[in-house]
Amino acid sequence: MRRAWEALGLMSGHKKVKGATLSTNTRDYANKLNHFYARFDSRDFSEEWRRVTETLLTTLPAGEEAEVISITEHQVMKELKRCKSNKAAGPDNVKPLVLKLGAEQLCTILIYISNLSLFQCKVPAVLKMSCLVPVPKKNPIL
Repeated sequence: MRRAWEALGLMSGHKKVKGATLSTNTRDYANKLNHFYARFDSRDFSEEWRRVTETLLTTLPAGEEAEVISITEHQVMKELKRCKSNKAAGPDNVKPLVLKLGAEQLCTILIYISNLSLFQCKVPAVLKMSCLVPVPKKNPIL
């Protein structure tokens, strides 16, 4: 874990490590950062997920069924209206302002996708994607 923090400090330029050099090539630098952050997503947790799901389903008392969870139009509209329009777009490049302004048109399909995901107990892979953009601190003027 310590090596991970040292690598992050070196890549961000926050901390100098003796004998370590950071590439001046911007593309190389970006690739190293991507590799560093992507390594956290390299493990497949499907077996753990299956065991947890089985455990949860078998712990219901005899004769009882699991509560069906569904998302309502009101909930979706509320969340879409709460989007902060000054934030960056996600991996789909859709800006939060577009989501906020198009809430009424997007609401129906988002309800369908969300409820289908809950019913199937699966989250679509595309919804698990993220786009990390490291923003280095500005160096203080000396």
